[in-house]
Amino acid sequence: MIEAILTPIFFHGHAVYRAFVQGDIETLIVYFIAVMVIFFGYSLFVTFARPLIYWFEILFFWLNRILWFLINPMRFLWKNPNRKSPRGLFMLTTLSGISLAWFVLIYIVTTPIRIILALYYDVLLFLTVSVTDNIEEFISPKIGAMKYKKGLSYGFFYILTLPWRFVRFLFKSVFYLLDSFLMFGVSVVFPTLTMLHGTGFREAGTKITQSGDWKVGGGNYAGTGIYFGIDGRTAKHYAPSGSNHSIIIARVTLTFCKTIATLPKEEREMIGLGQPGEELANRVKGFYRSVEHWRELGWWEYCLLQPGKMDSFINSWRLRPVALINDAKIVRTYGGFSHYCKHIPSLVAGGLSWYVIFLFIEATASAALGGK
Repeated sequence: MIEAILTPIFFHGHAVYRAFVQGDIETLIVYFIAVMVIFFGYSLFVTFARPLIYWFEILFFWLNRILWFLINPMRFLWKNPNRKSPRGLFMLTTLSGISLAWFVLIYIVTTPIRIILALYYDVLLFLTVSVTDNIEEFISPKIGAMKYKKGLSYGFFYILTLPWRFVRFLFKSVFYLLDSFLMFGVSVVFPTLTMLHGTGFREAGTKITQSGDWKVGGGNYAGTGIYFGIDGRTAKHYAPSGSNHSIIIARVTLTFCKTIATLPKEEREMIGLGQPGEELANRVKGFYRSVEHWRELGWWEYCLLQPGKMDSFINSWRLRPVALINDAKIVRTYGGFSHYCKHIPSLVAGGLSWYVIFLFIEATASAALGGK
């Protein structure tokens, strides 16, 4: 693949050099026009691709809400942590096997929904954003040595770093394809929802997408961890106002999520008290790695529990940013998104997911052939 790309580049590069040495003005003009056409085409793609793909996001977000509802339709009976009935109903459905049976049924029935959502968010939206960022970084670099260059100095370093930027562009393009491949597998095999995280654009939003590192906050309202909302109002509430307002659209694998109102009484009473949130995060046991809590503000909030990591930065295979929103539109992440495939747990989770997918495809094909 790399050879197929580099061969014509070296060929045309040699042709330009020969035309320059021989003073072939007509050939140089032709190549100059060709370069301008390519740059113009890239500019059009970068300008229109992101808003065009993002325009359809509302349709898929509602499909995401349907999946969210089906995963736990009982949550609307479990809003109030001060009542005893949510805990009793949870124990009844758990011990009777109803919860397990529902999980298996919904996991099977919603497989097409998970595939559709993964195709849009993990492939189409993520690749559109990351590829356009990569193109912009190649054509109009804004980080590293180029960040503070101006005038002739900028032009000199622009030409000097062109080969390196091109090689970097090729490798990052391959990595983004691998990122998308792994993310798609995880989102299909592990129940995943599209969620929103409101934060400051300059001090957090860009840094999270650039590094893949999320800061575990110290608020501890419903446990120590990273907080998300399924509703846009939630993210807007926690993001600062004005030009520093930003929302991260992320694919979040909650694993197994427990509703706060179904916890034992002494644990429910820890909600909103701050410091006891650390103890609450430690008390949520078993397969549960996240909690959901109804806020009287009118929405559900979600916390990916990270006990013992308050004010620390974490990188998790369960968190996959796909777009950064500022001023109601997708914006560029300078340097591009961090690579999911370079994080070992993420690589393992993606590899395991695709192994499960290939086993399923093989079993399905064998059953189909055996039936003939």
